[in-house]
Amino acid sequence: MAGTSAWRALADSDPAKLLALAVAGEHWVLRMETAQEQRAEASKAVAASADWPAVAQEIRQRREARSAGIYIPRQVVA
Repeated sequence: MAGTSAWRALADSDPAKLLALAVAGEHWVLRMETAQEQRAEASKAVAASADWPAVAQEIRQRREARSAGIYIPRQVVA
């Protein structure tokens, strides 16, 4: 395996050393591709989890109401 003590002990001209680098590179590329697919799926799930235009409108309306003095947030009394 690339980076291990055994790998470092191999001569630079040993084909096994170069092959280990190729295997490690392939593993890294596949891992990155899988992670990218997972992030894309998570993004789609978040996008589908709410009506985002409605959420944005509610936030805007609340901000406008606060600035106009119409909306007074509740204070929690302990």
